[in-house]
Amino acid sequence: MTIGKHSLKYGGRLRATTDSNSTNATFNGEYSFGRRALAPAVCTPTAANNNCEITPLQFVIKLMLEDLSTGLTMADIQAMGIGPNYYSLAVNGLGRANADVTYVDGALYVQDDWRVRSNVTLSGGLRYETQNNLR
Repeated sequence: MTIGKHSLKYGGRLRATTDSNSTNATFNGEYSFGRRALAPAVCTPTAANNNCEITPLQFVIKLMLEDLSTGLTMADIQAMGIGPNYYSLAVNGLGRANADVTYVDGALYVQDDWRVRSNVTLSGGLRYETQNNLR
């Protein structure tokens, strides 16, 4: 639109994008902490120490976390008889993993080109943008 020496332009955009995914594939996995005997290098079996068998879940997890914090790998920890004796991603007792999100963004702008002289033009403008679900 032209008004005298001014040429005005304006416009906008509105866009919505939907991301909808669902899967019943395994997620989170399952650790199983059964009865374990500590390796002979770690424990000498006696009646007093229950023949080096560890059963309380909290104690097994505590030992595993302590060993992980010292830099041992899970294979090292399991070789000592600590840690989970079974891990599987084949169990999905929690249901389906769903993601259903809509992202919306919009923008408005206005621009003015002012022809001050035949060889001088000043241009200026404003733009406003907004989006949702940005984290």
